[in-house]
Amino acid sequence: MPRFLRPAWALLMILASSALVVPLVVHAAQPSIDAPARMGGFVSAQRLDPPDPVDPAATAARQVFDLVNAERTRRGLAPMRFDSRLAAAAQRHAEDQAARRQMSHTGSDGSDGGIRIRRAGYGWSSWAENIAYGQSSAASVVNAWMNSAGHRRNILSTLPDTGVGAAVGSDGRWYWTQVFAAPG
Repeated sequence: MPRFLRPAWALLMILASSALVVPLVVHAAQPSIDAPARMGGFVSAQRLDPPDPVDPAATAARQVFDLVNAERTRRGLAPMRFDSRLAAAAQRHAEDQAARRQMSHTGSDGSDGGIRIRRAGYGWSSWAENIAYGQSSAASVVNAWMNSAGHRRNILSTLPDTGVGAAVGSDGRWYWTQVFAAPG
């Protein structure tokens, strides 16, 4: 064998032998039904699944919450508090709108925002609701709401708690709901 091939040949032999040895060692470290595992310095392998995909609607809803509080802060107002019950009510309504592919303050069961908020377990003294559809990002829906007198009034109101929902309909459009409330 030519001298210049010897290092490559040696490396090839090491790689080939480790391919036979490593699987045997790993196999020996795995427990069987008949005998308990002997770990003796080996760490058992664990399955590494990819992380769950990020829910784009949940991410968008969080961005709306952050952008609304940024608008409030810019105007010297206290940030709103996130309330998971209000978020659940908003999310259910956004999903209901998306399923029906229509925007309405009235739910498919005839409910209004106040009923949906109570169903979610939040006892309110006052509430408000912003809805929208078609905007494909959190920034665009907050911008649309801030350019509408009624929606802007809700965002800049004294209601301390809020929750946001977002859903994508079978038509590919985004449906948005933000509810605001004061406990009662």
